[in-house]
Amino acid sequence: MIDRPIFRSGAIALLLALSCQATPVLAANTDQPAATAAESRPETDPITEAERKLFLDKHFANTTRQSIDYTYRQAGPSMVTLNDKVKVDVRQRHKDGTASVDVYFLSGPNHTPIAPVEHAEGNPALLGFLERDIAEMKRFTGGSTVYFRKRIRLALADSNVKVDKVNVKFENKQVAADRIVIQPYINDPMKEKIGKYAAKRYIFVISPNIPGGLYQVYTSEKFAENQPAQVDTSMTISGGEIPG
Repeated sequence: MIDRPIFRSGAIALLLALSCQATPVLAANTDQPAATAAESRPETDPITEAERKLFLDKHFANTTRQSIDYTYRQAGPSMVTLNDKVKVDVRQRHKDGTASVDVYFLSGPNHTPIAPVEHAEGNPALLGFLERDIAEMKRFTGGSTVYFRKRIRLALADSNVKVDKVNVKFENKQVAADRIVIQPYINDPMKEKIGKYAAKRYIFVISPNIPGGLYQVYTSEKFAENQPAQVDTSMTISGGEIPG
């Protein structure tokens, strides 16, 4: 069986650290949909390019010792408007391309404690964003965090997921990046249970030429056919030194 990257040891360590501050939120519950043969099949498929770029590539390989700042924004009909910050302190970059990092994820009552990570491969802020989103989806729908996490994992493991080449602007420079878009719930047999969130999109913009490898991650939802999709939660890099 192939070890899907979101369940690798580094990811598990982070998820456990997150669960320490919200055990009821991350606990499995009995309304979790049963796994089907189709859901199990991706475990034996090759790792997709999307999985590799998000969870296997060493996001700090070209990043010097520094603090990386992100702007976190949340707004939507089902949620409180939030403008906050995320900071990733790169304490040391190791010869193997990993880094020792501290993460400060949001502030005040929204603060999510994330334990320091030694030899981080992926950017822990990305998993922090996803875990907060999963907790919010549970709150909105009453579904299981295990279910939402699995749907995201399976969506990224789909061989049809495309990685598009884009350019982004950072520090007044045009930077080449990759853009990945998934809709974890759109084809799910259980999607009726999550109602208006079934068409929710997750968009990831990553680049080895951006400090920490992550330019932006955001979610987009369309609550009515006659309305355009709207960004409800986003995390975008706002400060850092471009890799030399």
